Order: sequence, then structure tokens, then C-alpha cells
Amino acid sequence: LVHNVDMNRDAIQIAGGNVEALDLDWTSQTSVPRFHLVIGADIVYEPYLFPSLLSTMRQAGPRAVLVQNIARKGTAEFKELCLSEGACIDISRLNHAMETNISEELYEAWFIS
Repeated sequence: LVHNVDMNRDAIQIAGGNVEALDLDWTSQTSVPRFHLVIGADIVYEPYLFPSLLSTMRQAGPRAVLVQNIARKGTAEFKELCLSEGACIDISRLNHAMETNISEELYEAWFIS
């Protein structure tokens, strides 16, 4: 991801945007930089990491967008944790209108605030 961001940085800036990609250790107690929007894809795997993941997301910004395989183990548990911690989640199912080779029924975009 860091490489992709670096390769597209000029085009993003020409379009008036700004993007940064970071490796974050969700279990680290170090400070997390603040952003307007946090974006993640397929980052929900291990239930024991969910509280740390949610905490890191909240420290990093007021909003997040996650694209997640909803069939993956633990996805429903992470969604329940977010809701129980007071997060609002708007869900959009990804459909065949997107140009992908993946089964669209398995993926959702979660807009978390």
C-alpha cells in the first residue's frame, strides 16, 4: 500500500488530494497520527486484536471506511464490537457494477463514525 500511494502521490495532489499510508501496530501504545479519514481493506482477521484495532481507528480519525469480506471469520464480531462501543456503521454492499473479479456478495463497505 505504501508503494502504491507513493506511485500515485503526484496524481492525487494534482487532483487536490492528500494521502498517506502507514504501517500501524494496533497493539502498540504509541501515539497515532490524526487523519480526516481512515481507510482499511480486509484488516479484520483475529478477534483478539479487535479492541486494539477499533481503538487505533478511533485515535487516527473521526471516520473510517473499511472494505471487508463479510464471510471472513470474526467480521460479524468486529461489527458488534463497533456498535457496542457506540460507533455508527452505514453498510453498502459492493455489487457487480464494480469492475472486480471477486464475488461481490462477500464484500461490504462499512462507513464508520
